[in-house]
Amino acid sequence: MVGATPVFCDIDLDSYHISFDSIKRMTTDKTKALIYTHLYGNMTDTSDIEEWCKSHNIRFIEDAAQSLGSSLNGRKAGTIGECSSYSFNGNKVIAGISGGGIFMTDNEEHANYVRRVRRHGKDKDFAELGYNSKMFVFNADVIEYRMSKMEEWQKKRNDIAWMYTSELDNVICQPVSQGLQHNFHKYVIRFKDKVERKRVKETLKSIGLNASIHYEKPLSKNSIYSSIAYKIDTAINSQHAADTVMSLPVHPWLTDEEVNKICNTILMTI
Repeated sequence: MVGATPVFCDIDLDSYHISFDSIKRMTTDKTKALIYTHLYGNMTDTSDIEEWCKSHNIRFIEDAAQSLGSSLNGRKAGTIGECSSYSFNGNKVIAGISGGGIFMTDNEEHANYVRRVRRHGKDKDFAELGYNSKMFVFNADVIEYRMSKMEEWQKKRNDIAWMYTSELDNVICQPVSQGLQHNFHKYVIRFKDKVERKRVKETLKSIGLNASIHYEKPLSKNSIYSSIAYKIDTAINSQHAADTVMSLPVHPWLTDEEVNKICNTILMTI
């Protein structure tokens, strides 16, 4: 929307986050910004990538939409980038009744720009093209209430994640870095191939325990990019993850009995 050419990097399979090696391969003297996403609420050490961005005059933008409540070695998700965002979409750890989000920055110029464009580009008058991105007060009230429950709900998701990791010893489970306080927005496991994943998903669904497949294709393979200029690194890991990863239920109202049933079903099916 700003006229930039998207450049897609590959991921590391041990974290599902953007690969530093891929970033270095794809950086050119035209690179203006990097969007770093804490996928599934996970966090990894970004210090080397941050230094790379500084040395190449690249803006580090932090997509913390899925990672509200996560922190790594005391650094909270959403506080790392020059600007960052949280999401209150219906599938996030804290959801509004009609979505919404937060833009965060310590840069007053960036903050003033966002204040204008969220309201049709209006300052003293309509000075530039903007958006209609205002939030209903009732939606904000719901988010505020749910924020007060965040710590309690996050502990429950962590308990569920611990059970999954303990039980699913024959499955590649979502890794957790040392020093990570994880919000477990998603709990992902990885199978050997698409066939095994499909078999497990259909078996879980047949007993009323649904699991989800997020990102069934690498972002660059969405049809919008058939008409938009873009660049891409080899997406070998991204494609492998798209073919083999599945998200297990991890919401705070899941019972221990249901978690055990999910684990037993998976182990009997693979």
